[in-house]
Amino acid sequence: MTTAVGSAAALRRQLAAVTELSRLDPLTGLANQRRLDDLAPAWGSRSLAVVVAELDGLPRIAAELGQRAADDALRQVAARLAPLPAGWVAARDAGTRLLVVVPVVDLDEDGPTAARHLAELLAAPARLGARAHALDALLGVAEGQPGDRLADLVDQAGACCTLARDLGVRGPVHWGPHVGRAAAIRRDLASSLGADAFEVVHQPQVQLVDGSVVGTEALLRWNHPVHGPVHPQQFMDLAEHFGLVQGLGPRVLATALEQLDDIDPARRLHLAINLSPQELGHPDVVADLEETWDRASGPGRARRTVCLEITETARLAGIGGARAAIDGLRAAGFRISFDDFGTGLGAIDALVDHRVDELKVDRRVVAHLPAPPAEALIEGLGLVCRRLGLVLVAEGIDDPSQPPRLAALGCTLGQGYLWSPAQRGADLGRWLAERV
Repeated sequence: MTTAVGSAAALRRQLAAVTELSRLDPLTGLANQRRLDDLAPAWGSRSLAVVVAELDGLPRIAAELGQRAADDALRQVAARLAPLPAGWVAARDAGTRLLVVVPVVDLDEDGPTAARHLAELLAAPARLGARAHALDALLGVAEGQPGDRLADLVDQAGACCTLARDLGVRGPVHWGPHVGRAAAIRRDLASSLGADAFEVVHQPQVQLVDGSVVGTEALLRWNHPVHGPVHPQQFMDLAEHFGLVQGLGPRVLATALEQLDDIDPARRLHLAINLSPQELGHPDVVADLEETWDRASGPGRARRTVCLEITETARLAGIGGARAAIDGLRAAGFRISFDDFGTGLGAIDALVDHRVDELKVDRRVVAHLPAPPAEALIEGLGLVCRRLGLVLVAEGIDDPSQPPRLAALGCTLGQGYLWSPAQRGADLGRWLAERV
């Protein structure tokens, strides 16, 4: 009888050990999904923070050294997570993804604290043989109230990791309305570009000495069907990251030229459009833009003057073929402007390396007028432009005191809300008619 009881107890212990092992990931010893499912009911009445870590360095280790090395690196990471604070649970979700569930008292403090702690644990590389290999951890954080489903929080934190990867963010990304909005924007961007769902609007450019309108800058706008207007910098950063800007310049040029011909058939107004440095790296950029210009101009008619404003000029040094592209565009008859000038040394380097026709003072500099440093910078740019025979344009002008001061400092043209915001073509036509 004693033997039977002892055997039954031993069997129960063995079954308990097997059950416990079934709740652990066999590679890392961390909790697995079954363990999380078991704990979920107890967590249902608590506020939780979930931190998901995507170890982007592991596939690279596997490709270079083999899967065993990647598994070894993952076990090293799991060992770092063993001494987590009481109540925290570390789990392997799948593949290269780990997560930590933290019951919290203060959502504003405990979630960010957990993210920082995990970031510190994952910052050190994995040691494999004599070499160190970066883990390249992406961190996403989601906080939930009592009653929120753990699976939903894991999905939200995972979406934050995806967004961090897409945008090149190295640091915890916290879930919030902005993340959901950014994820939807990222998803819809390619289809919207392909479907011409963007709108081209125009902001007038004027002579500072008398306020006469001499041209417009065509600007791209996107009104997302769900999330509303998207800031141009946001969607252009995403478009560049996903390689979607190729061909965008010619499309904007064609649309803007057609719109201006409707309201200015004599083609007295010049047109400026923005051109990304990434577009300059495309081998067909010169031919594509020139063909678009010729086609829009029509046979036997003089072409409208077009200025290509190159944005983020500090990046030109890293764009192969940029100098040849700029020279080719100037030879084709385009004017070249360096946009947002005056806010970085990289722009000065670009001016030394490339031949251009125009500089555009960054609106952040104009906003500081009449502060002496801003005036000194603009005056210096004015001297440079006079020496090199360039036109100096100021943007972001919204105060009546600014145009005469900017003209005195060397600026020729200006644009800003003092005269008009960016407008649709038909609205611009009415605005121009009212000024006659």
